[in-house]
Amino acid sequence: MNIESKVCETSTASISTLLEKFITHWNEKNIDCLVDLFTDNAEFTDIAGQVAVGKQEIKKQHEYPFSTTMKKALLKLHGIYARALTNDMVIVTTKWNTEHNLMPDGQPAPDREGIMQIIAKGTKDTGYKIQLVHNTDLTGTYKDVRMSKEHKFEPVK
Repeated sequence: MNIESKVCETSTASISTLLEKFITHWNEKNIDCLVDLFTDNAEFTDIAGQVAVGKQEIKKQHEYPFSTTMKKALLKLHGIYARALTNDMVIVTTKWNTEHNLMPDGQPAPDREGIMQIIAKGTKDTGYKIQLVHNTDLTGTYKDVRMSKEHKFEPVK
């Protein structure tokens, strides 16, 4: 994985491993393994601006998209930049794109692209874990939908 990094080589390698696992689990739609990459009190802001706090909420936030709109989608990261925030926290800014997206009704959706910022916290035992994600979709493909209380996309009213 190509990362422009301002952190030490060991931290860069650990961040690279974390991102590779994130991509693999996301593309496999393996929610349990995906949320294991997060700290217990992590936050994830999705493309609709909705914030999930904690592993269970992050899992719920991804269940519906992974079974419908994103079930065939493939995620790729590029333009990855990492720098230290503190001695044990790194911020990663990356561009992303997905192919094979679907609309909520199952019809094909255009390829999408966006920007994601990830704050990762270093641990002595497991390397880095994700503390916070802010995800932005630059294409606006799903701008007219939001996640319902049941964690399903619905039209914006």
